[in-house]
Formats: sequence, structure tokens, C-alpha cells
Amino acid sequence: MFPLEKIGANAKIQVIGVTGYVGSGKSTLLTALSSMGVTTLSTDNIIHSLYEHNKELINKILTLLGTNILTDQTLDRKKIAAKIFSQKELLFSLEKMTLPYVLEEIYSFAKKADRPIAIEFPLLFEYDLEPLFDTTIFVSASKETCNKRSSLKDIDLRNARFLKSEEKKQRASLTIENNGSLEEFHQTITHAMEGIIS
Repeated sequence: MFPLEKIGANAKIQVIGVTGYVGSGKSTLLTALSSMGVTTLSTDNIIHSLYEHNKELINKILTLLGTNILTDQTLDRKKIAAKIFSQKELLFSLEKMTLPYVLEEIYSFAKKADRPIAIEFPLLFEYDLEPLFDTTIFVSASKETCNKRSSLKDIDLRNARFLKSEEKKQRASLTIENNGSLEEFHQTITHAMEGIIS
């Protein structure tokens, strides 16, 4: 479906894949890595931009999901979420439709990079994308902790899409636990990144 060529191979930069459940602390990790001099990128932000500006993808999504996901002639992400998280076949179809566009944006971004990159990629293991990264990090937090941190009413439906925590821990290069305070998380990040970020 898409080439599994390592991200940033031409630029010879280090690329870190960050994954985890909704509410686990992926964005907080990206912020911390940014303060360490790492360039950060979020697939959620990429998708948001694609849904606004990529006409080819927008037309494909409308064909798949129908025009009732529009608000003021633009894709409404809340309406999309309400539709796909209750119908798994639509969810998987939308993911597979969107993923090549996301990867194209990531490859393009990485070609211009001159320092390490950390990419937040929730479906990293679900689509067997480990070969794209030098290092993969799973941000782990309990279901109760994730639910407490997130304001999303459908968080359980969203997190049910992902692989089990045990499998993610086995497949990740590194697991960072985040069930405590923000200060504790930052300390864990600093310790975990020693020897990874050159």
C-alpha cells in the first residue's frame, strides 16, 4: 500500500516514533523532546491539515462517508468520529485511505530536517510501521489515568481501536510509564532519553 522506506534515510537523521493511547501523554512527551532540541511532528495535525486542504482526499472521504459529515462545506471531524467509531469497517477504510497521504507528508518533512525528529503516530504498531523509525517509544498509562486526562466522551471507543498494552510494550524500543505527576513524567523522560538523542 505504501513504501516502507525508513523516514529520513536520505537526510541521515534520527527518527523517533511516539505512540500510546488517547490521554496517555504523547503530546506532553513531544513538548519535552522539543525542549531538548528535537523537531516534533504530530500525525493528528497532519490529518487536520489534509482534511482542510487536500481536495483529492476530501473527495475520497465524501465518497466513503457521505456529505452529512460536512459543516459549512468543510469536513467536520466530530461528525466523522461519530460515524466511524460506531462502524469499524468505515473506520478501517478511512485509516487505509488516509495513511498514504500522511506518510507522504512525513517523508517530505523529513527530507528538509537537519536534526532528530520525533513523530507522534498513534497507529504505529497497528500498521506495522516500525521499519520507518530508528526508535519507537510507547507512552503507557492506565485506562483510568487516560480517561481522567481526556475530555473526550468517546475515549473508550477510540482507545479500543488500538492493540493491547502488553503487545505495544513488547514491540516498542522503549516504554515510558506515565501514571504519576507531570514532574515525575518529565524526570522519567529525561532519564529515558539519555543515549537515545545524540
